[in-house]
Amino acid sequence: MLIIQYRAHDILLSQLSEGSIGLNFVLKENFPTSSPSKHPSKPLFIIQEGFLLIKKLELHMEGANEVADFAKRLDIQFKKIKQVSLDSSGGMDDFFINIPEGEYERLSFGIQLADHEDMPSICLSGTFIDPSDNLVPFSFCAQNIFPRFDMEANLKGQDPFSSNSPINPTIVFEINAAKWFETLTVDDFMLAKRDEQGITISPSSNESMYWKIVESIVFGEEISVEIR
Repeated sequence: MLIIQYRAHDILLSQLSEGSIGLNFVLKENFPTSSPSKHPSKPLFIIQEGFLLIKKLELHMEGANEVADFAKRLDIQFKKIKQVSLDSSGGMDDFFINIPEGEYERLSFGIQLADHEDMPSICLSGTFIDPSDNLVPFSFCAQNIFPRFDMEANLKGQDPFSSNSPINPTIVFEINAAKWFETLTVDDFMLAKRDEQGITISPSSNESMYWKIVESIVFGEEISVEIR
């Protein structure tokens, strides 16, 4: 169970009737841990940073407070596409959402990415370490692939937040983006077209690699949710 209380944030001072939670998107660190000799066909690479363009955020919650038991669904359709930067450090929360104060038994989320043809929905950049230990930068941008992610926070065993707590919890979405690249091989990287920026993976460059990654994004579930 999770207890949400009102804690004023600078941008929420005028809304005293509800509590707030922060939402934060981070990349899971993926520093290579195995020797190339053990998995000669598996490439060594590091995903360093990127961004998501979010079109819609959905939140479903179930809980109770002094007034009543409640179940509430919140759909946030952004008037302007929301860009969320990704790295492994976390940093400040990307969103603050007002929700009722109370004891929560369920929090589930839906994230719909941008589906415009003239802008990407996901961009990632990283470094490929070739068999000769050369560092080759690469970038990946996907667009118009209609990805949607659904996930639920596990609230069992969560410590309640006391009235002395200075802030409410942050819901952290940890994206294991390296999993999206697991179907690629060393040969994919070694034979890829290169330019002055390194390896560009897009619908018009290194298309075979692009569609392998897109398939993993669309059909995989590589986002975990935790409370901090």
